[in-house]
Order: sequence, then structure tokens, then C-alpha cells
Amino acid sequence: MILSALDPAMLRVAGGLADGTVTTWTGADVIADHIVPAITKAAESAGRPAPRVLAPP
Repeated sequence: MILSALDPAMLRVAGGLADGTVTTWTGADVIADHIVPAITKAAESAGRPAPRVLAPP
């Protein structure tokens, strides 16, 4: 399951329960500096594998 998550609370949910997130209306810098670290930390804390981060072209 992939959730749409950008907010810190939703990234914690996505990292803890889902397989990853899909982003919209964000740039590469936001994804690299905010999205990936937050969802990866949440997944690690939950003992889950590294999440996927999907971004439209």
C-alpha cells in the first residue's frame, strides 16, 4: 500500500504502516531533504523495510 504523505504526521503513518508514499507538488530538494529522511526514520523505528518514495515526472 502506498499513501500520499507530505506532512510529518502522515509520513510517520506511511513509514510505520505502508510500503511508501507518493508525492505531488514537491521538488527534488524537498523530497531529498524532508520526505525521504522522515519516512525512512519512521520505517526503521517500526522495524519495516525501506519505504518507496514515488514522484511524478
